[in-house]
Amino acid sequence: MDQTSEAGSKRSYLDALPIELVTLIARKLPDECQRNLSWCSKPFYRIVCPLRIREKVIAPTQAAIELFGRDGVYSHIPIRSLQFEKHWDWLTTTQAHYRNLRAKSKGITPTALLKDSLLSLDHFPNITNLCINYRIPEPYEIKVATTVFAAIEEQPFYEKLKTLEVTILLDVRKVTWQGYQDVVGATDTGTDFNIREISKPPAKPMPSLEVARISINGLVLPWERNPNCLRTEIYYYHPVLNSPKLKTLTLETREYDFCGPGCYHSIDQGSSVPIEILPTRLESVRSLTVVRRELPWQTIVTLGKIVSMFPNLEEFHIKSFNPNYRPLTNSEYYESICTLQNLRSLQLPWPMGGQYAYGSLEPADLEAFVNSWLGSGLEKLEVVTFSGARISPTVKSGWVDIQIVFSVRRIDGEPGWELQSSLLDEQYQDGHG
Repeated sequence: MDQTSEAGSKRSYLDALPIELVTLIARKLPDECQRNLSWCSKPFYRIVCPLRIREKVIAPTQAAIELFGRDGVYSHIPIRSLQFEKHWDWLTTTQAHYRNLRAKSKGITPTALLKDSLLSLDHFPNITNLCINYRIPEPYEIKVATTVFAAIEEQPFYEKLKTLEVTILLDVRKVTWQGYQDVVGATDTGTDFNIREISKPPAKPMPSLEVARISINGLVLPWERNPNCLRTEIYYYHPVLNSPKLKTLTLETREYDFCGPGCYHSIDQGSSVPIEILPTRLESVRSLTVVRRELPWQTIVTLGKIVSMFPNLEEFHIKSFNPNYRPLTNSEYYESICTLQNLRSLQLPWPMGGQYAYGSLEPADLEAFVNSWLGSGLEKLEVVTFSGARISPTVKSGWVDIQIVFSVRRIDGEPGWELQSSLLDEQYQDGHG
């Protein structure tokens, strides 16, 4: 057999493989290998290409609509994941923003792009994962938030959404946002137009939502908000926290602590929208992650409120990206953790202690913390992590990252436990380089 006929025979053999087998193999391959597999033959391309597209996150650009919209070439492929604009990391972006508050504003989402994102939602009725991400001047937030969630609530996919990400950077500088009326549908362009006045109630709960992530600078956390005050966060929390199937929740915020109540997210008190009530207990949530820039001791003091609101947590992670944050070691602040009988994984900021004003508690003391929690009935606890920073005179910033992980080892049929620790920095003592 010559090379041509031999190659043809090989292609015929590959093409004869069952579609189910090719699909199963393709799903387990990394992205580059999937692409190479789709180039093997036309039958493989017809099988693998839709699979790759279906699992991609699509931004609703005009090009995407032409390909995957109602009349697009790939309209038969149901797109599952959609994001408003190209992905950007919220934490990195907000940190850069606050470091350069005097710099000329840049990076604001163009009004045309935000408007097109809302209008293009009609082309993607089958999505189950949605990422709402944009960057706008802070005063315009309430108008945009009400407009965006009202547009989403009207879509047929609203009832089927399983994952929702709300990633917003609010530019706190005095910035004029040209053309915002095109986004919010405002007809009054005069100076008397109230950009903080609202007229729409929050969106209804998402019945199928399982995973939610809300990342907004200035976001007031649900256990710290005033239940009698109508603020912008109600538009993010109401459709999410009232979801009966919500299992995983991540909240990221920063900086509202420094401005006092009402600095961010204030709403015209003359609004006729009634105050919506948020649930005080979310028993369906199994995983909670809180990431914020802390004032000293702030979240640790409110641990009791968090635990009472999320009583069935299996994973509970509190992270701070402020290296100066030092929660107190007062044992009363941590007692509520022992009521989380299903808790398996716990992460907390490294508590303060030692001879320095902002020193770190030593690992032996942290081990005593963990042992006391295990002795109080946390029988399912598997991992406890403390993360923070220690003082170092040899580092220009003065701080070195530290992290210690305690793994709990139990032997079936025997009482007690063993703790195994892994320390990121062996020279953990404050004042050592």
